[in-house]
Amino acid sequence: MKATSKKFFFVLISTLFIFTMLSPVSAYAQGTLGSETPYMYCAFTDAEGKMVDGNALTAGDYRVDVIVSDMDNASILQFTADYDEEVITSLEVTETIADDAESNVSLGGIKDENDGKLVVALASENDNYTALDAESGTRIASMDVTVETSAQTIDFEDYFTFSNDPDLTFIEADYADGYNDAYVTDTTAQTAYNTYLMIADASPEFLSVSAKVVMATSLDGESGTDGIGGISIYTDVNYDPVAVTAEDGTFTALVPRGTNKLIITNHSFENGEHALNSTGTTIDRTVNISGKSSVNYEGVIPIIVCDWNSDGAVTSGDKQKFNGALQATMGSEAYKRYFDLNGDDAITSGDKQIFNRFAGNVTPSYTYQTRMLQ
Repeated sequence: MKATSKKFFFVLISTLFIFTMLSPVSAYAQGTLGSETPYMYCAFTDAEGKMVDGNALTAGDYRVDVIVSDMDNASILQFTADYDEEVITSLEVTETIADDAESNVSLGGIKDENDGKLVVALASENDNYTALDAESGTRIASMDVTVETSAQTIDFEDYFTFSNDPDLTFIEADYADGYNDAYVTDTTAQTAYNTYLMIADASPEFLSVSAKVVMATSLDGESGTDGIGGISIYTDVNYDPVAVTAEDGTFTALVPRGTNKLIITNHSFENGEHALNSTGTTIDRTVNISGKSSVNYEGVIPIIVCDWNSDGAVTSGDKQKFNGALQATMGSEAYKRYFDLNGDDAITSGDKQIFNRFAGNVTPSYTYQTRMLQ
């Protein structure tokens, strides 16, 4: 472990002695160090629980999550940031990954809050490392922040900046990879240990994602017909919808750089928990949107729309509703939106054949994962 970071850990919590002294000592064991490019970034939620762009914050209160993605595991994580107390007038770390009893991570400490500098240090309790969610990202800390400014909007990164000092902001991948080797934001800095690149971005750009949601005609989601309106698009970072599909199924969503998944559903989420509602007709679909540059995706996302009783599965209850629809007015727009599975502008036995392929499949396979951003 680097001298500066080791000193910080020992001052804040003596139990970290166990992590450094009882960990494997093979300095260059085989591991993943150097094969990844970890991405540390902030995601912003306003006082109403809406995801907002950190590049354009107005005066107000925010929750700021520090997230690490694109990395499978870590033994030690530390970030240090300087912030302007005249603009960020209040900053408090309210939660870290160490608060999750199942995370196997301990908090080394939080230093100098509300003194213009913030240091958060975390270490794995396991012998080698703690697993991270490389694809979706792992929230390592959450802060309550108050912004006071006379400007119309500010860029958070102009007033809150991650340190580039390799001894202050770094991630060590695996104790077995050696104590000193680490991911840092500045690999040109002179160090006594091997360094590999990581990216730290306090106010990442938003990405523009455009696509079309259609009614699936196969369980794996590879094919579909007409576009479907009124479908909500969520990120897995924040469960307020970032878009709702238009009548033809199209949508454009702004999502934070670093977002890796979209949840496409006509169900709702309450406080991050899935909730069924009277208008729910879909089986939720999660779609990968891997990438970090602003692009539009022009394609379709088929989604199963047979869950008409909103119980999260396609069952006999849905079949009863479907059979009732077959006997109803064939030209009804309301029926066609959710029952015309083959897109022929009528509800017939052809739709029933498609429905029967869904019936009884509580968990559809959805093997086809659309990759939006490359």
